[in-house]
Amino acid sequence: MRGIILNFSIQENTGYISGDDGKRYVFTGKEWKETFAPEKGKKVDFEVNISSEACSVYCIMYQENDANKLNVGSHIADDTHQKPTPQITESYINQLEVEKTYGTMSWFKKCMKNYVNFAGRARRSEFWNFVLMICFIQIIPSIIISITTYFITANQYRSYSYYSYSSGIGMNDFAQIFGISFVMAFIVTCAYCFICSCIFLLPSIAVTARRLHDIGLSGWWASLIILTYISPLLMLMGGIFFAMIVYIVICILFIVWCSTDTKPQANEWGLPAK
Repeated sequence: MRGIILNFSIQENTGYISGDDGKRYVFTGKEWKETFAPEKGKKVDFEVNISSEACSVYCIMYQENDANKLNVGSHIADDTHQKPTPQITESYINQLEVEKTYGTMSWFKKCMKNYVNFAGRARRSEFWNFVLMICFIQIIPSIIISITTYFITANQYRSYSYYSYSSGIGMNDFAQIFGISFVMAFIVTCAYCFICSCIFLLPSIAVTARRLHDIGLSGWWASLIILTYISPLLMLMGGIFFAMIVYIVICILFIVWCSTDTKPQANEWGLPAK
C-alpha cells in the first residue's frame, strides 16, 4: 500500500501515514527502512500488519526521467533534488538523553566549546541558559567593580582634598568627590563589560545562528548582533534616537525568534535539537 507521511516525532519515535485507502496508520522508527529521517509529506510504500499498523515503510524516490515516463506530477520529480535528510543515529539519540540532564553551567560550557560552530541546531534551553550565564558574568561583577571603584576613588580624592585643605590650597568638596568617583566607576565598569562582550561575541553569534537554524531560519540573521555593538558608537556620534530604535528592534526580533520552539522536522541544518 502507498500513502503520505502526516507526521513523525523523533522524540516519540512514532509517526502517522495517510494511506491511499483513506485510513491512517501508525508506524514506529523501527519500521522505517531508509537511512534518513521520515518527513511530513513524503510519499511512502508500506505494508499493514495484523495490528493495523504500518510496517516495512519505504520512501518512494523517483528519478526525474522515470517520473516523466510514469507521467506523474512535477512535485514528485522535485523530491529528487532535495538534500538528503540527516540520518538518525544512536549517538544522536544518546546526546538528546544526556542533554535532558544539563543545567545552566553545562549549556554554557557546550556553547563555549562550540564558539565557532555555526552549523547544526540549538534548542531554546541551550540559548537562554547561555544568555543567563553571560548576564550573571557581566552584571554581578559589574556591580561589585563599580562600587569598589567608587569608594577607592572617593577615598583617594578625599585624602588629596584633605591634604590640599590643610595646606591652604583648597577644600574638601563633596560634590566633586561624588562626581569624580561616579565617573571613574562608570568608566571601569564599561571597560569590563566591553571586554566581556568581546570575549562572548563569537560564541553568542554561533549559538544564535544554531538557534535560528532550529526554527528554520538562516543563521546569517545572527550577524545583526554586531549592530548592537555599533549602537553605542552611534549614540556617541549624536544619533541617540536612531541607535535606540535599532537596538530595540533587534532585541525584539531575537527575543521572538529565540523563544520559538524547536521545529520537529529535520532540515538542511540537521535533525531537531530536542
